[in-house]
Amino acid sequence: MEKKLVIVLALATIAALSTLGANAQQASGANKQKVAENFKKADANGDGMLTRSEFERLIQLNAEANIGQAAQIVRFGRYDMAFNRIDADRNGLLTPQEFQAFAR
Repeated sequence: MEKKLVIVLALATIAALSTLGANAQQASGANKQKVAENFKKADANGDGMLTRSEFERLIQLNAEANIGQAAQIVRFGRYDMAFNRIDADRNGLLTPQEFQAFAR
């Protein structure tokens, strides 16, 4: 039974992440602006990039604003999975460009 739950959660997370990109494409201008504002708020050290912990804050802010599938990521605690999918160069930092490229 526990194994089935893990599989269901994994599939739900994958579905949520795959729709994150689709939803970002369809996002209104207001949502895009809010995501940009949230990115800046989450960037605690102001270097223009997000660490894993800063990314977690971004997802929480986006979830509070009901943007994309952020609430699903929070609900299932799949921050690392989402971060790894977006971090294209695997350097442990997310740039606005990586975030935007994933959303396309």
